[in-house]
Amino acid sequence: MRHRSVCRSLVRELLEARSLLTANTLAVEESGWVHASSEADDPIPLDEAGDSFVMAAPLGNLRETTIRVGRVGGIDATDYYEFHLSEMAIVDVALFDLQQDATLALFDAAEQMQAYSSEPGTTVESIHRLLPAGDYFVLVLSTADTTTPYQLALSPSTDGLVSQDAAKPDLGGDAFGRATDLGTLSAAVGLHDKVGDTDPADVFLINVPQNQSVTFQLDQLTANVDMHVITQGGQLVDRSRNASTTSERLQLNLTSGSYFVLLFPVDPKSSDYRLQILPSATATSPPPTNSPATTPPSTVTIDGGDTFNRATQLGTITSWQRRESIGGPDAADVFQFHLPENSNVRVMLSKLSADIDVYMFDASYRLMGRNYQAGAVSESIETYLSKGSYFVIVIPHGNVSSDYLLQIQTEVQPTPAASLRTTNDLPVPLPDVVQYGGSSNWSVNSVNAPEAWAYGFAGKDVVVAVVDSGVDRFHNDLATNIWRNTEEVPGDRIDNDGNGYIDDVYGWNFVNDNASVADLTGHGTHVAGIVASRSDGVGSTGIAFQSKIMPLRVLDANGNGRTSNVAAAIMYAVDNGADIITLSLSSDGYSAAIYNALVYARDHNVFVTVAAGNGGRTEPSYPAIHSNELTNVLSVGAYDTAGNRAAFSNRVGNSGAVQVEAPGVSVYSTQPNNDYGTWYGTSMAAPHAAGVAALVMSANTRLNPAQVRTALVYMASRQVPGADSAGGLNAAGSVPLAANAQVPNQIAAQPELPGALPVIERIAVHAEGAVSRWDAAAYLAGRDDKADPFTDPSDV
Repeated sequence: MRHRSVCRSLVRELLEARSLLTANTLAVEESGWVHASSEADDPIPLDEAGDSFVMAAPLGNLRETTIRVGRVGGIDATDYYEFHLSEMAIVDVALFDLQQDATLALFDAAEQMQAYSSEPGTTVESIHRLLPAGDYFVLVLSTADTTTPYQLALSPSTDGLVSQDAAKPDLGGDAFGRATDLGTLSAAVGLHDKVGDTDPADVFLINVPQNQSVTFQLDQLTANVDMHVITQGGQLVDRSRNASTTSERLQLNLTSGSYFVLLFPVDPKSSDYRLQILPSATATSPPPTNSPATTPPSTVTIDGGDTFNRATQLGTITSWQRRESIGGPDAADVFQFHLPENSNVRVMLSKLSADIDVYMFDASYRLMGRNYQAGAVSESIETYLSKGSYFVIVIPHGNVSSDYLLQIQTEVQPTPAASLRTTNDLPVPLPDVVQYGGSSNWSVNSVNAPEAWAYGFAGKDVVVAVVDSGVDRFHNDLATNIWRNTEEVPGDRIDNDGNGYIDDVYGWNFVNDNASVADLTGHGTHVAGIVASRSDGVGSTGIAFQSKIMPLRVLDANGNGRTSNVAAAIMYAVDNGADIITLSLSSDGYSAAIYNALVYARDHNVFVTVAAGNGGRTEPSYPAIHSNELTNVLSVGAYDTAGNRAAFSNRVGNSGAVQVEAPGVSVYSTQPNNDYGTWYGTSMAAPHAAGVAALVMSANTRLNPAQVRTALVYMASRQVPGADSAGGLNAAGSVPLAANAQVPNQIAAQPELPGALPVIERIAVHAEGAVSRWDAAAYLAGRDDKADPFTDPSDV
């Protein structure tokens, strides 16, 4: 389980920080191609449980068995309940009827953990605890990416309290703040107690009055319990972690001061024990090495703080790194740093031997970025941050331990608003022009593309890769704007340019592994037309009508595909000269292959727009959510003809994603066979952002992807009611900002961290998942049973 530690306050703080809005499924109106997402087939009931201590669902005075039914997981990772005991009682709490793994925890009114249960899989979780009168919280915490229903039962009892309470009191405190004080060590100290089950840890505080050698002995065990000695300042002195019921023993040279003795059960089951603390003769001088007041033992590194309130303070930094270790009782390392100015920030976690994750929060505990790749793979977060204080948190995934190297690099960047105008610059924003075309061109006018055209910026020579269902490259409105691989000879069945693809003159079909990019669904052609339809007064007009479309087919006739093909298409686009990639698709979860391909695109200066998804959720789908850590990725939500957020469009929530909004309702564009149609979805919004990005690049060819994204995000000034993103796209602001060379630079490209696999190998070794463009036809036809089921459609 994540976040397991005797420092239980970190659990509370992290869960408070990641609390999300209620995940209510929103229905989408039936109209043309509009259909409810696949969520509607298995609707999530209204979330009655609160997502934090403050919003905990009240259960009232607990006098009899109380049962609640709920669902938790995915974006709604926590459910909180609050109850009151008017008198001392034994309380049984059970969590059952699970379909995915979940954890159960009990907190007191001060939000300090009293007990927890973390059985593997769908095993019933239970807590049996004697509680005095007062207020308490119950937390149901999902440990899976998908949701699970559950039943929660709470039952109080006052029977047998006297005998149970007096039979064997718990001598050890269960947190550093409530450690049992054993006083000053003047003679041998010995005690018997029990730890485990509902008593997650025993913590004792002992004062060593002078420099001396002290022996800590833990024996008479009935289960596996580890022993740790920690300074009062929170630094680990040493630990003993023998297997099974083998006795634990530490003999330490200590300087005068106070120390915690932490007894931590390795297994959930409880164990009896005897603890002895034995002082030796007084030492004449402080030991030169094992003194925590001077230098820690050579085998132990200085440990990062374990909560937000006790974060290790780094101050103002430009470049910082430190080696650390984490795991066991050290369940989190927390560092805080300060940015005096707006800056690009890169956090890198490497040299791992186990699965370790990294998160970034701002001073208000809002999630700013995260990276949680599976296995001992290097993690990184790269983002643009305003001046202020931020936290970096390193957490082991499950009960693992690992050394690691943490690096933080910052580069101060000027605020874009500081110098928007000079006497020779283009006006910002560009002046309004007469409305272009008719009602079918509403989306083009909505993003102010005609204002950029009036100054000569129409995406000339910018290559946009459409990774989708293919493109009708013979369409009258697209034929002259299709990218061509000039190094390949068509039809000779020879890989003339040596790129591994034969006859890829107009792109590649990754579904059938051939050069035919024909579109069997119309989806990819519609996306391509939004970007680059010709401006000829006939049909539709693209946002960047002088750009070039690189067709890359990854979706089959049912709108389904494989993550491995999407990743390969991204790599192809990068290697064959694309400047921009647009992805109007999503996967049902994290894909290492796609993530690493996006990193490859970032490292080769390719910008990527991704549909935020159509689930009506409080955070974007994958891979749009990677915009929270990759500066070349932009999530794009949808708004309607009235300028309001489309009901189906995913929000940002607490994901830390970087998102703008664009037209995604009643969007008119090209269809195969010289046809046109009106489609709906965030799939239509993403190519609008790609088109505006092409206008920006044609205004300034020297911009890198982070600068392109900043130009789009900073000038997304149009208010979109109902959205929580940066705002609506505005080419009239983004284009002159780029042309005036007033966009901040990104951090210099960093080499792959030591110990990480090369990107191409990392893609190859991961299993394939599924991606999809969901629509009624795909649903009725069924999905590829070789692919993972698709649960979060990105578009219609």
